[in-house]
Amino acid sequence: MRRILLLSTLLLPLAGCNCFAYCAYLFVPEARAKTVEPECDLLSGRRVAIVVFAQPGVTYAYPRAAVDLSNALAYDLQQNINDLKVVPAATVLKFQRENLAWDTLPRRELARKLGADYVMHLGLEEYSLADSNSGMFRARVTADANLYAATSPSVAGDDSPVWTGRMRVIYPGENAQTIVAADDRAARGKAHSQFAKLLGRKFYKHTLGGDE
Repeated sequence: MRRILLLSTLLLPLAGCNCFAYCAYLFVPEARAKTVEPECDLLSGRRVAIVVFAQPGVTYAYPRAAVDLSNALAYDLQQNINDLKVVPAATVLKFQRENLAWDTLPRRELARKLGADYVMHLGLEEYSLADSNSGMFRARVTADANLYAATSPSVAGDDSPVWTGRMRVIYPGENAQTIVAADDRAARGKAHSQFAKLLGRKFYKHTLGGDE
């Protein structure tokens, strides 16, 4: 009690609002970290193929979009899931180029053809790296994500995903400092990393701190 009274006395000469705000900051407890369980925990010890479907316009404007997103997601998953193996992005891309109708294959068959236990199919709906109004760098990535197993379906003809979700990342945020498009190399990596973490965390236990 004496300590609180002394602190209040010392702060009296300060501007009123600032004084009360500072006192509140001192005595409000920090937000506690929260452990979040995975939505899907099937990938430990498995082999996964990350397959990206992008519209021709996206592929033309950003030839590396699929590979960069695949590599970022593969890195995040392998860092956080025990004994997870990922089919190299180059192997997946080669298969797609040699099999132009690959997207018509049943997803379970696609997983087996790629030698994977699971295939993570990303339907890339939106991918851009520049703000259309200012021309400054601002990454927008939106994708439907579906995880399919290579094992025989329990129901004949069923090709339903074992997990599904939708991810959207905007980096930097609307109120963040702008980035010149010509200097966007590091920013592109950060945007891909944010997307990968947003999606990857659906598959492993993680901790959210008070500032997340």
